[in-house]
Amino acid sequence: MDIQKYEQVMQRIKGRTEYVKGIYSSAESMGKVSVYMVESICLQLRMTIKDIAVACIIANSSEMPGLAHKLRKKYNPKLILKSLEELNSECYPIPVEEGDWLTKDEAISAYGKLSQFIHQNLKYYEDVPSDFRVMYQYTQDLTTKIFKLLSHHHITVLDENKMYRGIMSTLSDGEIQVAEFKRIEEKIECTINS
Repeated sequence: MDIQKYEQVMQRIKGRTEYVKGIYSSAESMGKVSVYMVESICLQLRMTIKDIAVACIIANSSEMPGLAHKLRKKYNPKLILKSLEELNSECYPIPVEEGDWLTKDEAISAYGKLSQFIHQNLKYYEDVPSDFRVMYQYTQDLTTKIFKLLSHHHITVLDENKMYRGIMSTLSDGEIQVAEFKRIEEKIECTINS
């Protein structure tokens, strides 16, 4: 895995989530939220989910360079993650701590839901626009799940001896840290009394 590229994508994700949190903070301080705020949040969260898929490509690019090269030209997270999963069923990041985090299936579903909101509101002259207040609450929950997924996670690659751990600091000036670890297999010894 190209750790530097992975860190760059994580930095982009961190920047996007901090931007979104800034919008939440503005809405709270003003005491109101607008459809424009929610559209901006939806766009950034869509890009965040794409970035998560791109991070999965980068993590697996050394072990499957042909597929990684082909997927770099794709923009649909569902297609990217499904293609990677065919070769590496554990291609999606997993948080170190348990909790309510963004799963792969939720990421794919959320991408569609965010896209639908944006496109439905663009066609306001044809359909009734979505309720932006409901979407605002949904995006707050989604942002929390994204942070819980990536704040301290590990990602598995095809090389059975390696895994990587990533830390995304909560401080805006904190660095992204990614380190390679050797996987240790658990050995269970069994003694039989005769």
